[in-house]
Amino acid sequence: MRTFALKKLEVAAGRVKFYQIVIDNEDITKEFKEKLKNNKALESQYKRIFAIISMLSNEERVSGDLNHPMKDSTPGGSEHEITTDGLRAYYFKHTDGKVIVHFGLKKTQKQDIETFRNLKREFLQTLSK
Repeated sequence: MRTFALKKLEVAAGRVKFYQIVIDNEDITKEFKEKLKNNKALESQYKRIFAIISMLSNEERVSGDLNHPMKDSTPGGSEHEITTDGLRAYYFKHTDGKVIVHFGLKKTQKQDIETFRNLKREFLQTLSK
């Protein structure tokens, strides 16, 4: 079974706390950023996602096109998606704050949502033990 931990996102310095999930000591943020290394447009969008997280942390208004609740949320906290033209970040509300669980590309969105929900479920199961 995988091990999970939460790491506070430093970009989210406001009142609303954001965390990223760490799976088996692997930082999902760094791993995803590596995949974007040679694509300037996606690297820029990646930075935009973190700017949106910073705004949300400071309780600033963000367009519903950029941050919105997901349809058919699963149990364990409301699910949200941060969007740019080509990237997605998936998070859910948890008792300690908001937890970023998965990043993905627009073109793999359906598969990424499934991965996000599976990881969320697994993470929550480890808390209930």
